[in-house]
Amino acid sequence: MNKSKTKDIYSEIQVTLVFKNCHIAETINNSTYPENQETPEGVFSSSKIEGNKIVLLIKSEKSILDLLRTLEDYFEKIDLSYKTIKNVQL
Repeated sequence: MNKSKTKDIYSEIQVTLVFKNCHIAETINNSTYPENQETPEGVFSSSKIEGNKIVLLIKSEKSILDLLRTLEDYFEKIDLSYKTIKNVQL
């Protein structure tokens, strides 16, 4: 039996997103928080606000692809939230 080595992999990424002001960062972080809690098994994510920045940390105990998929999902939600905020502010 050929065992996959992905279980031997641990990966993590930290991303800092800078916004125009702290209100936008807080609003986006609050709107995407539920998405942070819905990650694949073995993937953990958290975010925090530092002024006008969202600091996102994603860790995967399984595969790098799971980490990347979670990051991509998170970015899609951030993009949608940001577009919504911009349309409401106009």
